Amino acid sequence: MITKRFITCTLAAGLGLGAFTARAQQPAGASANFQLIVNGQPMDVEAGKEFTLTTPKGETVRLEVREKTIRTFQDSWVTFQYPAKLSVAETQQDGMRQLVMMNATGGGLLIQEYTGIDPAGIVDFMSAQLVKDDAKAGYKQSEKPYSLTLADNKQLQGKQSS
Repeated sequence: MITKRFITCTLAAGLGLGAFTARAQQPAGASANFQLIVNGQPMDVEAGKEFTLTTPKGETVRLEVREKTIRTFQDSWVTFQYPAKLSVAETQQDGMRQLVMMNATGGGLLIQEYTGIDPAGIVDFMSAQLVKDDAKAGYKQSEKPYSLTLADNKQLQGKQSS
Protein backbone atom coordinates (compact mmCIF):
# COMPACT_ATOMS: atom_id res chain seq x y z
CA MET A 1 0.00 0.00 0.00
CA ILE A 2 1.30 3.44 -0.95
CA THR A 3 1.34 6.15 1.69
CA LYS A 4 2.05 9.71 0.58
CA ARG A 5 2.15 12.82 2.71
CA PHE A 6 1.33 16.37 1.71
CA ILE A 7 2.49 19.17 3.97
CA THR A 8 1.40 22.78 3.68
CA CYS A 9 2.58 25.43 6.08
CA THR A 10 1.23 28.94 6.25
CA LEU A 11 3.03 31.17 8.67
CA ALA A 12 1.71 34.33 10.25
CA ALA A 13 3.31 36.57 12.82
CA GLY A 14 2.35 35.87 16.40
CA LEU A 15 1.11 32.26 16.38
CA GLY A 16 0.33 33.06 19.96
CA LEU A 17 1.37 31.38 22.99
CA GLY A 18 -2.49 28.26 28.13
CA ALA A 19 -4.20 25.91 32.44
CA PHE A 20 -4.36 22.92 35.01
CA THR A 21 -5.91 22.47 38.78
CA ALA A 22 -7.02 19.97 41.80
CA ARG A 23 -9.63 20.21 44.51
CA ALA A 24 -8.51 21.32 47.93
CA GLN A 25 -10.57 24.09 49.44
CA GLN A 26 -11.32 25.45 45.98
CA PRO A 27 -13.65 28.48 46.20
CA ALA A 28 -17.15 28.07 44.79
CA GLY A 29 -17.38 29.13 41.18
CA ALA A 30 -13.67 28.63 40.47
CA SER A 31 -12.94 27.23 37.04
CA ALA A 32 -10.98 24.01 36.99
CA ASN A 33 -10.16 22.92 33.47
CA PHE A 34 -8.10 19.86 34.36
CA GLN A 35 -8.31 16.77 36.53
CA LEU A 36 -5.63 15.07 38.55
CA ILE A 37 -6.32 11.39 39.19
CA VAL A 38 -4.93 10.14 42.51
CA ASN A 39 -5.50 6.46 43.33
CA GLY A 40 -8.38 6.39 40.88
CA GLN A 41 -10.08 9.44 42.43
CA PRO A 42 -10.44 12.53 40.19
CA MET A 43 -9.60 15.93 41.63
CA ASP A 44 -10.51 19.10 39.71
CA VAL A 45 -7.41 21.27 39.39
CA GLU A 46 -6.54 24.71 38.05
CA ALA A 47 -3.15 25.71 36.68
CA GLY A 48 -0.98 27.88 38.85
CA LYS A 49 -3.01 27.29 42.03
CA GLU A 50 -1.30 25.51 44.90
CA PHE A 51 -3.26 22.83 46.73
CA THR A 52 -2.55 20.25 49.40
CA LEU A 53 -3.03 16.52 49.36
CA THR A 54 -2.97 14.25 52.39
CA THR A 55 -1.36 10.87 51.78
CA PRO A 56 -2.70 7.63 53.29
CA LYS A 57 0.13 7.90 55.86
CA GLY A 58 -1.16 11.31 56.97
CA GLU A 59 1.56 13.38 55.29
CA THR A 60 0.50 16.68 53.79
CA VAL A 61 1.98 17.35 50.37
CA ARG A 62 1.86 20.75 48.67
CA LEU A 63 1.26 20.54 44.91
CA GLU A 64 0.93 22.99 42.03
CA VAL A 65 0.21 22.11 38.43
CA ARG A 66 1.83 24.23 35.74
CA GLU A 67 1.33 24.03 32.02
CA LYS A 68 4.33 24.32 29.77
CA THR A 69 4.18 27.12 27.23
CA ILE A 70 5.33 24.83 24.43
CA ARG A 71 3.66 21.49 23.66
CA THR A 72 4.91 18.65 21.49
CA PHE A 73 2.82 16.67 19.01
CA GLN A 74 4.29 13.29 18.12
CA ASP A 75 3.06 10.29 16.18
CA SER A 76 4.76 7.55 14.17
CA TRP A 77 5.63 9.92 11.32
CA VAL A 78 5.82 13.54 12.45
CA THR A 79 6.90 15.45 15.55
CA PHE A 80 6.58 19.19 16.04
CA GLN A 81 6.37 21.74 18.84
CA TYR A 82 3.73 24.44 19.07
CA PRO A 83 2.43 27.13 21.47
CA ALA A 84 0.19 25.75 24.26
CA LYS A 85 -2.66 28.14 23.43
CA LEU A 86 -3.13 26.35 20.12
CA SER A 87 -4.39 22.82 19.62
CA VAL A 88 -3.95 20.19 16.94
CA ALA A 89 -7.13 18.80 15.37
CA GLU A 90 -6.98 15.41 13.66
CA THR A 91 -9.46 13.93 11.18
CA GLN A 92 -9.36 10.77 9.11
CA GLN A 93 -11.60 10.04 6.13
CA ASP A 94 -11.48 8.15 2.83
CA GLY A 95 -7.77 7.30 2.86
CA MET A 96 -6.65 10.72 4.11
CA ARG A 97 -5.51 11.68 7.58
CA GLN A 98 -5.29 15.40 8.28
CA LEU A 99 -3.68 17.36 11.11
CA VAL A 100 -4.62 21.04 11.36
CA MET A 101 -3.42 23.75 13.73
CA MET A 102 -4.50 27.35 13.13
CA ASN A 103 -4.43 30.62 15.00
CA ALA A 104 -7.10 33.32 14.91
CA THR A 105 -5.45 35.14 11.98
CA GLY A 106 -5.37 32.02 9.79
CA GLY A 107 -1.70 31.17 10.17
CA GLY A 108 -0.92 27.60 11.00
CA LEU A 109 -0.01 24.15 9.86
CA LEU A 110 -1.77 21.60 7.66
CA ILE A 111 -0.43 18.06 7.27
CA GLN A 112 -2.23 15.55 5.07
CA GLU A 113 -1.29 11.88 4.84
CA TYR A 114 -2.75 9.87 1.96
CA THR A 115 -3.03 6.09 1.79
CA GLY A 116 -3.52 4.43 -1.59
CA ILE A 117 -3.37 7.57 -3.77
CA ASP A 118 -0.62 9.90 -4.94
CA PRO A 119 -1.42 13.49 -3.88
CA ALA A 120 1.22 15.05 -6.16
CA GLY A 121 -1.50 16.24 -8.54
CA ILE A 122 -3.20 18.45 -5.96
CA VAL A 123 -0.13 20.44 -4.84
CA ASP A 124 -0.82 23.29 -7.29
CA PHE A 125 -4.53 23.35 -6.37
CA MET A 126 -3.78 23.47 -2.62
CA SER A 127 -1.20 26.21 -3.08
CA ALA A 128 -3.63 28.31 -5.15
CA GLN A 129 -6.41 27.86 -2.57
CA LEU A 130 -4.15 28.99 0.27
CA VAL A 131 -3.25 32.30 -1.42
CA LYS A 132 -6.37 33.05 -3.49
CA ASP A 133 -7.56 35.90 -1.22
CA ASP A 134 -4.09 37.42 -1.20
CA ALA A 135 -3.89 37.10 -4.99
CA LYS A 136 -7.17 39.04 -5.32
CA ALA A 137 -5.53 41.81 -3.28
CA GLY A 138 -2.57 41.98 -5.69
CA TYR A 139 -0.17 39.56 -4.01
CA LYS A 140 2.24 37.97 -6.49
CA GLN A 141 2.97 34.34 -5.70
CA SER A 142 6.28 32.76 -6.62
CA GLU A 143 7.01 29.05 -6.44
CA LYS A 144 10.13 26.94 -6.63
CA PRO A 145 10.88 23.24 -6.14
CA TYR A 146 11.65 22.29 -2.56
CA SER A 147 13.12 19.20 -0.95
CA LEU A 148 13.98 18.36 2.62
CA THR A 149 15.95 15.41 3.96
CA LEU A 150 14.72 14.24 7.36
CA ALA A 151 16.90 12.90 10.16
CA ASP A 152 16.08 9.31 9.10
CA ASN A 153 17.16 10.17 5.51
CA LYS A 154 13.59 10.19 4.15
CA GLN A 155 13.28 12.75 1.39
CA LEU A 156 10.33 15.16 1.20
CA GLN A 157 9.72 16.86 -2.15
CA GLY A 158 7.28 19.55 -3.10
CA LYS A 159 7.05 23.27 -3.80
CA GLN A 160 7.89 26.31 -1.76
CA SER A 161 5.64 29.33 -2.25
CA SER A 162 6.36 32.87 -1.23
